[in-house]
Amino acid sequence: MQKNNFPYETAEYETIPCSFCEATDFEVLTKKDRNGLPVQSVICTQCGLIYINPRMKKEWYEKYYEKEYREQMARFKGDDRTNDYTDEYQFEQAVKRGELFLERIGSYVRAGLTIDVGSSAGGILHAFKKQLGVAVLGIEPSQEEADLANKMVFKTIVSMFENLDEEIPLADNVLSFRSLNHMLEPRAFFEWANTQLKPGGRLLLEVMNFVGTFGEYKSLHQATQIDHVYMFSKDALKHVLENLGFRVLVVEDSDELHCYIVAEKVAECNPEQDKLQDPEICKKTVKEIKSMTDSYPRYFLKYGRKRFFKKIKYKLKRLFKKS
Repeated sequence: MQKNNFPYETAEYETIPCSFCEATDFEVLTKKDRNGLPVQSVICTQCGLIYINPRMKKEWYEKYYEKEYREQMARFKGDDRTNDYTDEYQFEQAVKRGELFLERIGSYVRAGLTIDVGSSAGGILHAFKKQLGVAVLGIEPSQEEADLANKMVFKTIVSMFENLDEEIPLADNVLSFRSLNHMLEPRAFFEWANTQLKPGGRLLLEVMNFVGTFGEYKSLHQATQIDHVYMFSKDALKHVLENLGFRVLVVEDSDELHCYIVAEKVAECNPEQDKLQDPEICKKTVKEIKSMTDSYPRYFLKYGRKRFFKKIKYKLKRLFKKS
């Protein structure tokens, strides 16, 4: 297990129902995450949503993002948090992701106000504003990252989307790029996006595709991490969106680990609870997972060696710096 500075062992945990369909039946997939933490990931047997259960309570996740998240990400990659894994670096990477999205499926973006939920330092919005000239608004819970975005003249509200106390206008596009995995209630986000979008508005997502990630990494526990409270298959996402007032227009891989989803608002969100359940999605996803080899040695040969030597190099660099 990697050394960490966060008190996981004293954090408060809770057992939760499925966020998508509210069922409580699940199948355990793995009992540790990529950092070696005792994280149990399960799949809902009624709709195929994959999630951490039990998980840290909301207040503990808030502490985690405040004190540990960026440090843990840097440790995992063997990066120097101060000099390499900076907010400016994250901004530049987000700009590139936004540009790639627009290059590939930018034709689905509507002209008009574009809101990014989990906007970080504003890199995605920068790409949208620069290339499309649309009005943009960020919603970001991190004060540090929101401050950086606001300095770049991107208005960013410091808040979780569910805690917004500022009235904002209806949008033509709502974005969530690589943020959905971190949300504590993804269905609540979809319902919020539905109410926040104009008729015909677009919900634009980039999320980690759990099945694709496992297939690429060849290791179940390397495909899970404590900050990815929810993990998704394309089928589970498409099914829930189409029962929450959206029509899915695009489902496309963005890279080996992630996929794009574009959905159009076609109705007000008024779900029929029983229709949110489809056990066949779980069966299909589990079958796909079990058809792949779970082999940490294969992961290490493909990815782990590079990260291992990078971490050693970083540790030696810090050691010589201290001496």
